[in-house]
Amino acid sequence: MDRRIPDLLEALRSCDDITPAFHKIERWAKEGNTELLCELASAALTEMDKDLNRKLLMSRVWEHVRNVIALRRGFPQASATIRLAHLLLEAKEQPERADEALREMASQTAFTHSPRDLRRLFRDFTDDPGSSEFLNLLTQEMVIRGVRCDKLPEVAEHGEKAKSKGHPLASLPLRLTSIEGQAKRYAPNYGPTGGWGIWLPYSPYRKATKVVRISTTAAPVRAKEVRGQAESRVIELAF
Repeated sequence: MDRRIPDLLEALRSCDDITPAFHKIERWAKEGNTELLCELASAALTEMDKDLNRKLLMSRVWEHVRNVIALRRGFPQASATIRLAHLLLEAKEQPERADEALREMASQTAFTHSPRDLRRLFRDFTDDPGSSEFLNLLTQEMVIRGVRCDKLPEVAEHGEKAKSKGHPLASLPLRLTSIEGQAKRYAPNYGPTGGWGIWLPYSPYRKATKVVRISTTAAPVRAKEVRGQAESRVIELAF
Protein backbone atom coordinates (compact mmCIF):
# COMPACT_ATOMS: atom_id res chain seq x y z
CA MET A 1 0.00 0.00 0.00
CA ASP A 2 1.19 3.50 -0.84
CA ARG A 3 2.45 5.16 2.36
CA ARG A 4 0.33 8.25 1.68
CA ILE A 5 -2.87 6.29 2.38
CA PRO A 6 -2.18 5.24 6.01
CA ASP A 7 -0.74 8.72 6.61
CA LEU A 8 -3.99 10.32 5.42
CA LEU A 9 -6.16 7.92 7.43
CA GLU A 10 -4.06 8.49 10.53
CA ALA A 11 -4.40 12.25 10.10
CA LEU A 12 -8.17 11.86 9.92
CA ARG A 13 -8.19 10.03 13.24
CA SER A 14 -6.74 12.99 15.08
CA CYS A 15 -8.30 16.03 13.42
CA ASP A 16 -11.62 17.80 13.67
CA ASP A 17 -11.52 19.27 10.16
CA ILE A 18 -11.58 16.81 7.27
CA THR A 19 -11.35 19.53 4.61
CA PRO A 20 -7.55 19.35 4.11
CA ALA A 21 -7.71 15.58 3.63
CA PHE A 22 -10.52 15.95 1.12
CA HIS A 23 -8.56 18.61 -0.77
CA LYS A 24 -5.69 16.15 -0.96
CA ILE A 25 -8.05 13.53 -2.41
CA GLU A 26 -9.24 16.06 -5.01
CA ARG A 27 -5.63 16.86 -5.92
CA TRP A 28 -4.88 13.17 -6.49
CA ALA A 29 -7.93 12.98 -8.75
CA LYS A 30 -6.80 16.03 -10.70
CA GLU A 31 -3.40 14.39 -11.18
CA GLY A 32 -5.14 11.30 -12.57
CA ASN A 33 -3.85 9.07 -9.79
CA THR A 34 -6.71 6.57 -9.98
CA GLU A 35 -4.62 3.68 -8.63
CA LEU A 36 -3.88 5.58 -5.42
CA LEU A 37 -7.53 6.61 -5.06
CA CYS A 38 -8.76 3.04 -5.53
CA GLU A 39 -6.33 1.90 -2.83
CA LEU A 40 -7.70 4.62 -0.55
CA ALA A 41 -11.29 3.55 -1.27
CA SER A 42 -10.39 -0.06 -0.47
CA ALA A 43 -8.71 0.98 2.79
CA ALA A 44 -11.73 3.08 3.77
CA LEU A 45 -14.10 0.16 3.17
CA THR A 46 -11.84 -2.13 5.21
CA GLU A 47 -11.88 0.27 8.18
CA MET A 48 -15.68 0.36 8.32
CA ASP A 49 -15.74 -2.63 10.65
CA LYS A 50 -14.47 -0.37 13.45
CA ASP A 51 -16.69 1.60 15.83
CA LEU A 52 -19.69 3.61 14.60
CA ASN A 53 -17.87 6.97 14.48
CA ARG A 54 -15.09 5.45 12.42
CA LYS A 55 -17.61 3.88 10.06
CA LEU A 56 -19.33 7.21 9.49
CA LEU A 57 -16.01 8.93 8.80
CA MET A 58 -14.82 6.22 6.42
CA SER A 59 -18.19 6.33 4.66
CA ARG A 60 -17.56 10.00 3.91
CA VAL A 61 -14.05 9.23 2.65
CA TRP A 62 -15.39 6.44 0.43
CA GLU A 63 -18.14 8.65 -0.96
CA HIS A 64 -15.75 11.50 -1.71
CA VAL A 65 -13.30 9.19 -3.48
CA ARG A 66 -15.97 7.63 -5.67
CA ASN A 67 -17.36 11.07 -6.53
CA VAL A 68 -14.06 12.56 -7.63
CA ILE A 69 -13.23 9.47 -9.71
CA ALA A 70 -16.63 9.01 -11.34
CA LEU A 71 -16.95 12.70 -12.19
CA ARG A 72 -13.60 13.15 -13.92
CA ARG A 73 -13.47 12.45 -17.65
CA GLY A 74 -11.25 9.86 -19.26
CA PHE A 75 -11.27 6.12 -19.75
CA PRO A 76 -8.89 5.43 -16.82
CA GLN A 77 -11.40 7.16 -14.55
CA ALA A 78 -14.34 5.30 -16.09
CA SER A 79 -12.66 1.92 -15.62
CA ALA A 80 -11.63 2.91 -12.08
CA THR A 81 -15.32 3.52 -11.33
CA ILE A 82 -16.03 -0.10 -12.26
CA ARG A 83 -13.21 -1.15 -9.94
CA LEU A 84 -14.90 0.84 -7.15
CA ALA A 85 -18.15 -0.95 -7.95
CA HIS A 86 -16.32 -4.26 -7.44
CA LEU A 87 -14.96 -3.05 -4.10
CA LEU A 88 -18.41 -1.98 -2.97
CA LEU A 89 -20.06 -5.29 -3.86
CA GLU A 90 -17.29 -7.29 -2.19
CA ALA A 91 -17.02 -5.17 0.97
CA LYS A 92 -17.47 -7.02 4.26
CA GLU A 93 -18.91 -3.91 5.90
CA GLN A 94 -21.11 -1.69 3.72
CA PRO A 95 -20.84 2.12 3.81
CA GLU A 96 -23.76 4.43 4.44
CA ARG A 97 -26.29 4.43 1.57
CA ALA A 98 -24.58 1.43 -0.02
CA ASP A 99 -27.85 0.43 -1.68
CA GLU A 100 -27.90 3.74 -3.54
CA ALA A 101 -24.17 4.09 -4.23
CA LEU A 102 -24.01 1.75 -7.23
CA ARG A 103 -26.95 3.47 -8.92
CA GLU A 104 -25.47 6.90 -8.28
CA MET A 105 -22.10 5.83 -9.67
CA ALA A 106 -23.81 4.60 -12.84
CA SER A 107 -25.65 7.91 -13.16
CA GLN A 108 -22.43 9.88 -12.68
CA THR A 109 -20.60 7.74 -15.23
CA ALA A 110 -23.30 8.25 -17.85
CA PHE A 111 -23.23 12.01 -17.19
CA THR A 112 -19.45 12.39 -17.32
CA HIS A 113 -18.05 10.22 -20.07
CA SER A 114 -18.12 10.34 -23.84
CA PRO A 115 -20.03 7.69 -25.85
CA ARG A 116 -16.67 6.38 -27.06
CA ASP A 117 -15.41 5.72 -23.52
CA LEU A 118 -18.76 4.28 -22.46
CA ARG A 119 -18.74 1.87 -25.41
CA ARG A 120 -15.22 0.81 -24.47
CA LEU A 121 -16.40 0.04 -20.93
CA PHE A 122 -18.94 -2.41 -22.30
CA ARG A 123 -16.42 -3.88 -24.72
CA ASP A 124 -13.80 -4.42 -22.00
CA PHE A 125 -16.00 -5.49 -19.07
CA THR A 126 -19.12 -7.19 -20.47
CA ASP A 127 -17.66 -10.66 -19.84
CA ASP A 128 -16.67 -9.82 -16.27
CA PRO A 129 -19.36 -11.18 -13.90
CA GLY A 130 -18.48 -8.65 -11.23
CA SER A 131 -19.20 -5.76 -13.59
CA SER A 132 -22.53 -7.01 -14.90
CA GLU A 133 -24.84 -5.23 -12.45
CA PHE A 134 -23.04 -1.92 -12.84
CA LEU A 135 -23.26 -2.16 -16.65
CA ASN A 136 -26.98 -2.99 -16.42
CA LEU A 137 -27.54 0.17 -14.41
CA LEU A 138 -25.26 2.20 -16.66
CA THR A 139 -27.23 1.13 -19.73
CA GLN A 140 -30.45 2.65 -18.45
CA GLU A 141 -28.70 5.77 -17.17
CA MET A 142 -27.36 6.28 -20.69
CA VAL A 143 -30.85 5.77 -22.13
CA ILE A 144 -32.32 8.31 -19.69
CA ARG A 145 -29.81 10.84 -21.03
CA GLY A 146 -30.95 10.26 -24.60
CA VAL A 147 -28.27 7.86 -25.81
CA ARG A 148 -29.57 5.46 -28.47
CA CYS A 149 -28.10 2.36 -26.88
CA ASP A 150 -29.89 0.20 -29.44
CA LYS A 151 -27.47 1.70 -31.99
CA LEU A 152 -24.37 0.83 -29.95
CA PRO A 153 -23.43 -2.82 -30.64
CA GLU A 154 -21.42 -3.25 -27.44
CA VAL A 155 -24.30 -2.04 -25.27
CA ALA A 156 -26.96 -3.94 -27.21
CA GLU A 157 -24.94 -7.16 -26.88
CA HIS A 158 -24.68 -6.70 -23.13
CA GLY A 159 -28.43 -6.06 -23.00
CA GLU A 160 -29.08 -9.37 -24.73
CA LYS A 161 -26.91 -11.17 -22.17
CA ALA A 162 -28.81 -9.50 -19.32
CA LYS A 163 -32.12 -10.47 -20.93
CA SER A 164 -31.03 -14.11 -21.22
CA LYS A 165 -30.32 -14.08 -17.46
CA GLY A 166 -33.74 -12.60 -16.67
CA HIS A 167 -32.48 -9.29 -15.27
CA PRO A 168 -35.49 -6.99 -14.67
CA LEU A 169 -33.88 -3.96 -16.31
CA ALA A 170 -33.29 -5.93 -19.50
CA SER A 171 -37.00 -5.71 -20.34
CA LEU A 172 -36.65 -1.95 -20.87
CA PRO A 173 -35.98 -0.75 -24.44
CA LEU A 174 -32.50 0.58 -25.20
CA ARG A 175 -33.85 3.97 -26.25
CA LEU A 176 -36.39 6.46 -24.98
CA THR A 177 -39.84 5.91 -26.40
CA SER A 178 -42.02 8.74 -27.67
CA ILE A 179 -43.88 8.97 -24.37
CA GLU A 180 -40.57 9.30 -22.51
CA GLY A 181 -39.14 12.03 -24.72
CA GLN A 182 -38.83 14.58 -21.91
CA ALA A 183 -37.32 12.16 -19.39
CA LYS A 184 -33.74 13.29 -20.00
CA ARG A 185 -34.60 16.74 -18.64
CA TYR A 186 -34.86 15.21 -15.20
CA ALA A 187 -31.53 13.39 -15.19
CA PRO A 188 -29.13 14.92 -12.63
CA ASN A 189 -26.28 17.20 -13.66
CA TYR A 190 -23.29 16.80 -11.37
CA GLY A 191 -20.60 19.09 -10.03
CA PRO A 192 -16.94 17.98 -9.87
CA THR A 193 -17.20 16.55 -6.33
CA GLY A 194 -20.71 15.10 -6.33
CA GLY A 195 -23.20 17.95 -5.92
CA TRP A 196 -26.09 17.70 -8.36
CA GLY A 197 -28.99 19.63 -9.78
CA ILE A 198 -31.74 19.21 -12.35
CA TRP A 199 -32.72 21.72 -15.02
CA LEU A 200 -36.43 22.50 -15.05
CA PRO A 201 -38.27 25.07 -17.19
CA TYR A 202 -39.64 27.78 -14.92
CA SER A 203 -43.38 28.21 -14.56
CA PRO A 204 -44.83 29.36 -11.22
CA TYR A 205 -48.30 28.08 -12.11
CA ARG A 206 -47.31 24.78 -13.63
CA LYS A 207 -48.93 21.57 -12.39
CA ALA A 208 -46.70 18.93 -13.92
CA THR A 209 -47.83 15.64 -15.34
CA LYS A 210 -44.89 13.63 -16.59
CA VAL A 211 -44.36 10.05 -17.62
CA VAL A 212 -40.74 9.11 -17.03
CA ARG A 213 -38.79 5.90 -17.00
CA ILE A 214 -37.92 4.48 -13.63
CA SER A 215 -34.26 3.85 -14.31
CA THR A 216 -31.71 2.01 -12.18
CA THR A 217 -34.32 0.26 -10.07
CA ALA A 218 -34.40 -3.51 -10.16
CA ALA A 219 -38.13 -3.65 -10.81
CA PRO A 220 -40.20 -4.73 -13.81
CA VAL A 221 -42.10 -1.44 -13.81
CA ARG A 222 -41.29 0.52 -16.96
CA ALA A 223 -42.78 3.94 -16.34
CA LYS A 224 -44.98 5.81 -13.94
CA GLU A 225 -47.18 8.89 -14.10
CA VAL A 226 -46.32 11.42 -11.46
CA ARG A 227 -48.47 14.49 -10.80
CA GLY A 228 -46.89 17.52 -9.19
CA GLN A 229 -43.44 15.93 -9.02
CA ALA A 230 -40.96 14.24 -11.28
CA GLU A 231 -39.08 11.09 -10.46
CA SER A 232 -36.03 9.60 -12.10
CA ARG A 233 -33.47 7.47 -10.32
CA VAL A 234 -35.42 7.89 -7.09
CA ILE A 235 -35.25 11.68 -7.20
CA GLU A 236 -38.37 13.59 -6.22
CA LEU A 237 -38.85 17.26 -6.93
CA ALA A 238 -41.71 19.58 -5.98
CA PHE A 239 -42.85 22.05 -8.62
